[in-house]
Amino acid sequence: MRALGIDIGEDSIKIAEVVQNKKSTYIQAVYEKKLSQQVTPHDREIEAIEYIRQIASTLDFSSARVVMAIK
Repeated sequence: MRALGIDIGEDSIKIAEVVQNKKSTYIQAVYEKKLSQQVTPHDREIEAIEYIRQIASTLDFSSARVVMAIK
């Protein structure tokens, strides 16, 4: 089983890819992006969406569970 954890916070976005098989569970990849603090909250939201789009193009979501934490 593969799981993608996405945490969208006020200061950063974190994405973790976790893989579990019969014998073990391990973190395959971790991504983090600090969001700009000198912009409006709307611009930070746009920045977060663009980053998730960028990462989503490199990951295979078809065979994974997705878990999100949103403020």
